Amino acid sequence: MKKTKTLILITFLSILTAVACACGQSKNEVVVSTKEDAKGESETGTSGEETIQVFVCGEVKKPGVYQVKKDDRIVVAIEAAGGLTRDAAYDSVNQAQKMEDGQQIYIPSKTDQQSTLTQKSDESSSDLISINQASKEELMTLPGIGESKADRILAYRQEHGGFKSLEELMNISGIKEGVYNKMKDYITL
Repeated sequence: MKKTKTLILITFLSILTAVACACGQSKNEVVVSTKEDAKGESETGTSGEETIQVFVCGEVKKPGVYQVKKDDRIVVAIEAAGGLTRDAAYDSVNQAQKMEDGQQIYIPSKTDQQSTLTQKSDESSSDLISINQASKEELMTLPGIGESKADRILAYRQEHGGFKSLEELMNISGIKEGVYNKMKDYITL
């Protein structure tokens, strides 16, 4: 929720910045100002080439709506927006990708990129089954684990005060390397 509010605020401020800076833009950058532009229709530039409008925001020096050639790559729009800031996570956007009319090109900060990676890591690890805390039913959802093996896992856990490593599962009768390899990507301590 906080990220959404932040993105909305950044987008709003980017639009205000673009409008305020409209006077000092180069020939590659034009803030949408006509009714025809606002409809999202592409135009023909002064050189006779078809142009499109893209919105560049996030960690660029001059966020805003820019007019670029139809077959240009994202790197051209970033250059039109004054380039990346020092805080930009430059590798998070494929700058060699061609643009489409009306596309938003968001350049995240290094902090945003790191928090996204951390969040994805947290989400994927929360899907793992803890062999030290799982119920019999949860253990039985693992590949290669039926009711009897789940009972043996629970008994071993009780006897030894829990597992110290995932590989310790192979100490249980009926769980050898083959069964362990099937389930190792789905478990955690």
